[in-house]
Amino acid sequence: MKAVYLEWVDSYQPESGAWVCEHKLDISAYKEAMRCRTVGFVVLEDDEVVVLTHSGGGDDSDTLVATPIVIPKIAITLRRDLETSATVDARLSKLDLDDEADYDD
Repeated sequence: MKAVYLEWVDSYQPESGAWVCEHKLDISAYKEAMRCRTVGFVVLEDDEVVVLTHSGGGDDSDTLVATPIVIPKIAITLRRDLETSATVDARLSKLDLDDEADYDD
């Protein structure tokens, strides 16, 4: 999975669904609250959305992802593809995930 950093704009509901007087709305405060920053792994991507996860696992036949988030591409204001180092990639490829590890040491 490819790692990415995204900045994107989200919807924002200021008062938990409560009624609010129009003159009390502060648009500038809401605009700042709507700016999101996310780092994650791309699970799926098409012309309209990017689906990210913060972690994944499983085996060759079935990959599991934790808490996927779907971000519309139209909401993305900045995207940076992140590179992993060759050292990390080499270490990960050598891991035998079928062996039981003793983490009590």
